[in-house]
Amino acid sequence: AMERGGNLIIPAFAVERSQELLHDIGLLMNRGEIPDVPVYLDSPLARKVTSVFVKHAEALDDVDAKKLFQHPRFKIVQSVAQSKQIKEVEGGAIILSASGMCDAGRIKHHLRNNLWRSDATLLFVGYQAPGTLGHILRGGAKLVRIHGKTVEVNAVLREIGNYSAHADGKELVTWIRERLPATGGVFLTHGEQARRKDMREELIRSGLPPERVMLPALDETFTLAVGETIREEPAVTRIAPAELERDWYNDYAALILELAHRLEEITEAAERRTLLTRLRSALDQVEPS
Repeated sequence: AMERGGNLIIPAFAVERSQELLHDIGLLMNRGEIPDVPVYLDSPLARKVTSVFVKHAEALDDVDAKKLFQHPRFKIVQSVAQSKQIKEVEGGAIILSASGMCDAGRIKHHLRNNLWRSDATLLFVGYQAPGTLGHILRGGAKLVRIHGKTVEVNAVLREIGNYSAHADGKELVTWIRERLPATGGVFLTHGEQARRKDMREELIRSGLPPERVMLPALDETFTLAVGETIREEPAVTRIAPAELERDWYNDYAALILELAHRLEEITEAAERRTLLTRLRSALDQVEPS
């Protein structure tokens, strides 16, 4: 990333993930394994959490408490004005900012300032939930909307999975197997639907009865009794299951981006007007429900 001359943008969760990254980046710089470039931590919450780590550094294992986060290239951003100045950095820098899924916070400013650059790199180090800007970028989108503006994605995208704070599927299944038999039920509450279904099948193959492996849905209620679990149907379904991972607004945003891109590609004003007229005609045919 640094050899290409652009910035390395890392969306990172403010609590613990940012501190892990700062520690590792400092360690690699001291060893000469990565270039000695400015490293910005630009997140008010991450800044406060980092100060807590420093205050209690003596309690941490395998850490030089006196040198923790003290690398001379580290710049802990204090103010909004300092954050805005980062976009003036030339020659490459590492920028850590929250939120980790790119949906809020100062990371969106850094993405807007860097995604369009072909020499920039966006490095994901955490899970990107469906529907978030991070998930859309990770899926290969060429255009995104940030702060009401269309941003072209020319940056190189990379990903490191080693920083996950969660056990993986195999580790979770092993953990459950070691605690069988389960007299009640096992609830798989966290994760994407396809992965939950896969884990349910794996647990059933491990000997759990199918009726005891639950995949709770939004608004479902369960009564836990001795030796059994009673599921109650929700009185009202607020959101259709298909809308939970990608709702109409995601499709709307994608359509707006595609429309803007198509209009830019058309060189003749008359052709642009024809396209807009066809779209307006299609809208007029839709009856409000």
